[in-house]
Amino acid sequence: MTPELWKINVGSKIAERRNQLFDSRRAAATAAGIPEASWRMAESGDRSVAQGVIVPAYPSKAVRRGIVRALKWPEDAIERLENGEDPATFESLVFPEGATTAAGGDLNDLSLTAEEHHLVLGYIAGLRARR
Repeated sequence: MTPELWKINVGSKIAERRNQLFDSRRAAATAAGIPEASWRMAESGDRSVAQGVIVPAYPSKAVRRGIVRALKWPEDAIERLENGEDPATFESLVFPEGATTAAGGDLNDLSLTAEEHHLVLGYIAGLRARR
């Protein structure tokens, strides 16, 4: 995928969602646990190298994981964007306030696929129905 296609299909969607959830690119990158420069490259699809040469920059798996976690998207969201899927079809990966893992961790910090997220929400709904 060329940097131009990346920016249209993926980077612009990342930027749009970032603007919905965060006040700045720096805040989003901090939430993702990645350098701000990595976030910027994920949005633009390119990076500068010596003497002004622009080369394609495709985010590493770690950067992709951080971005989708910060944007509360499914684990496979970037691949789905690359394939032309509309992010409006992504299920929000936000769990009820205070939902924790068995170890006491925040469920919203987990990186789950859409299917895994759906299963967890169904399980939570079942537990609530038993009360």
